Amino acid sequence: MPRLTSGRSLLVVCVLAGLAAAAASGQVAAQSESPVPDFSSKMAGWVNINTDFLPVAGAPAPTSNDPAHPYVSNQDARRAGIQPTFRVADLRNPNLKPWAKEA
Repeated sequence: MPRLTSGRSLLVVCVLAGLAAAAASGQVAAQSESPVPDFSSKMAGWVNINTDFLPVAGAPAPTSNDPAHPYVSNQDARRAGIQPTFRVADLRNPNLKPWAKEA
């Protein structure tokens, strides 16, 4: 029985590697046909529209806007023809720590 020389064994290894690569590329091509999932929520990104949190029963209410400084969003300001404002926290809320009130 003839023995394989180094040139023939290299050829056999290359042919087997090529067959394995061809089979793997066929599987990759089949997977890439599926659409990429859209996590952007219809081109809106991770935008949080409503940042007001709901209170939990039996716990202090979440920090909200100061009644003396009402929040006016850009959309509300355009509709009403007034200047939009920033959110100003109500510092009387018991959830706020003293260091947060100072900041």
